[in-house]
Amino acid sequence: PIPGWPDETLLEYKTELELLTEPYNRFTSTTYSGGGFVIDVPQLTTESEYQAMFAHLRENGWTSKATRVIFYDLCMYNPTLRFYVSVRLAFEFTPFGSVLVSK
Repeated sequence: PIPGWPDETLLEYKTELELLTEPYNRFTSTTYSGGGFVIDVPQLTTESEYQAMFAHLRENGWTSKATRVIFYDLCMYNPTLRFYVSVRLAFEFTPFGSVLVSK
């Protein structure tokens, strides 16, 4: 199970208006709408909780042959430099089963 989620539930689709996002087309082969299925990992999640979360999603068919892209967004802070960095990794699935990773 995923902390903070009711048992027996998976993610619900949210529109770009609900998520306050925009379409994305950088470093991908097509433009993706700003909507989708989103999981927000709490800041103090331990490694074992993180692994359990993704094992739960995998076991319950979070992705399928219809999945085209998974975005992994993260924000990190370096207190020594007082510097924030925001990163988006894109894992794009081709119709042939291979994965294209953003660079």
